[in-house]
Amino acid sequence: MLDDPERLLNIREQGDYRGFRSRGVEKEPWTYEWLKNLGTGDVLYDIGANVGTYSLMAGARGALVYAFEPLPVNYAELVANVHLNNLSGKVYCYPFVASSASCWLPLEVHYPDTPGYGLASAEKLYEGSSTVYLPAMPLDGLSAQMFSPPTHVKIDVEGHEFYVLNGMQGLLGAGTIKSVIVEIVDNNAETQIEKLMERHGYYGEEAEDSRRTEENRTLIYEQAN
Repeated sequence: MLDDPERLLNIREQGDYRGFRSRGVEKEPWTYEWLKNLGTGDVLYDIGANVGTYSLMAGARGALVYAFEPLPVNYAELVANVHLNNLSGKVYCYPFVASSASCWLPLEVHYPDTPGYGLASAEKLYEGSSTVYLPAMPLDGLSAQMFSPPTHVKIDVEGHEFYVLNGMQGLLGAGTIKSVIVEIVDNNAETQIEKLMERHGYYGEEAEDSRRTEENRTLIYEQAN
């Protein structure tokens, strides 16, 4: 069961890394605070949805969610969790990498010793990881007939943050996105992201208590008034 204090939601044990993914509120209270007021009329793009912890929370509140998760083992659990919670009409799942170009993108993949769960990163972060090529495309290339424009965007992609945002500048420029929450892994990424977001009229602040290391933290960007 997820630790959402306001909704009764379940997560499959098979894809829950030792209870880690079921503790989304405990693990990232700042993300929960950001999404807990989403509702009918909101559209969330969850980039790097993993097994669906936050997609489920947003969908249960009435938001339309597009969940992007390229790693096959995680994607299978994401789809299973959506069905488990009867949210198929609210959370739609897509198995590709959001990036700045359409290509086969090499990612470093690590599988912990728990079945049904994996970690993918732009750089080699884990000993014993292997390179896997996964399909990638920019979010600006999504069909307007299939996807509603986002009002909110969550990005958690282990070092690929700037490329995600670089591939959605058309969406950012359209003015429909109210806020973006993005976990960054180093200072260089923050500098690049800040410049890109400011060009489109978004200004960010560090989420309270989100700093895990000197460089790893979460930023929340909102449109300037």
